[in-house]
Amino acid sequence: GVATPDESPGCLVERAVHLALGDAVAEANLVLARRLATITLADLATDVGRLHAATVQTSGEPHHVV
Repeated sequence: GVATPDESPGCLVERAVHLALGDAVAEANLVLARRLATITLADLATDVGRLHAATVQTSGEPHHVV
């Protein structure tokens, strides 16, 4: 997920920023996790096929697809 690294844990400004961003980062992680949970391998395979077809069409040469 999205995180805010502790580069200088003793820095009061950094700690204040982490406090201010805490809820937003937690919400972003939740939204990201929900979205990722909806993506299937079939979705990715469809996208790969579409991208491959577009690449072959524009370049004239097939690209390796596993």
